Amino acid sequence: SFEIVGPWSPTPREPGDDGDDSNRFATPVLLIVLLVSAVVLARQNLKSGRADRRGAYRIGAVLFFTVASFWLLQPHLSNLDQEMSRLFTYLGVGLFVGGVMYLVYLAIEPFVRRSWPTMLVGWSRALAGRLPDPVIGRDLLIGVVSGLLLSGLELLDVLAPEFMGSSEAVMPMRPETGMLEHNRYFLLTIASTLNNGLQTALLTVMMFTVLREIVKRGLTRLKGKWLSPDYVAATIALAFLVFLGIVGNQNSQTTLWVLALLQLVLAGVFLIVLLRFGLFATVVMYTTNALATRTPLTLRSEALYSGPAWVMLGFIFAIAAVGFWMAGRDEPA
Repeated sequence: SFEIVGPWSPTPREPGDDGDDSNRFATPVLLIVLLVSAVVLARQNLKSGRADRRGAYRIGAVLFFTVASFWLLQPHLSNLDQEMSRLFTYLGVGLFVGGVMYLVYLAIEPFVRRSWPTMLVGWSRALAGRLPDPVIGRDLLIGVVSGLLLSGLELLDVLAPEFMGSSEAVMPMRPETGMLEHNRYFLLTIASTLNNGLQTALLTVMMFTVLREIVKRGLTRLKGKWLSPDYVAATIALAFLVFLGIVGNQNSQTTLWVLALLQLVLAGVFLIVLLRFGLFATVVMYTTNALATRTPLTLRSEALYSGPAWVMLGFIFAIAAVGFWMAGRDEPA
């Protein structure tokens, strides 16, 4: 048993910093608002017959089995009662996550199909299993590149104080080290990042979709026909994402203007990938970002974790290579 202690770690006798309670409740409140909005919009789409039930069912099933696989990949307990309890816990969480994403997809798909039909081209082909496909390949390649770009920008947030001459100790990025214990944790990391990528992409698109509908109806009442709801919604979403990024990183030792600039670039990358390449590229982007930040990566062969790091790097670049190969194929008739 050991504990990692650095210059940034508080001493045992030092009173802990519980942080701002408003920040602690900001994320749950936002998720509850999005969930309620998803229920209302999904009910409306089901009544009008515009909901894509097949696509929503596939998304819910994928997330359910992904979360349920967490129990299968983790070490099992010798106590049968505790093991059964843990199995039921993961099955319950999987049903909840799958059900929520089922509702979210029912809520956003008709609006996205009506407003940005090109955003769903790669996503629809991927759900239908149309492989190989040049659009899916393009989205895979763009998603991997954008995900690695996000990882590099997040690393800049850690390195910025040192580059600017700060004398305070900065906490480095803390990836998950469980994969050093057993190969099962390597697969568990991949499954958890897929779950993270799907949830983050769908919830963020849900937020942007609701915001665009609000802006569109507001401009209609104000008779602001010369304003594009897409650009207005994108500007508001950009400012909101920057605000959330700053609030969520208040403990960062980076200066405020550098932190705001990094969050602006991060939000800008998301909006460009979403609006230009679509939902599937956004899912791949967030999944790749999670893979790169949760895995201890290195190019030094003498490092203890060089084996898992190189396997994960090979896995990421293999996805990009497959995407590059598919993107060069001819469009099917």
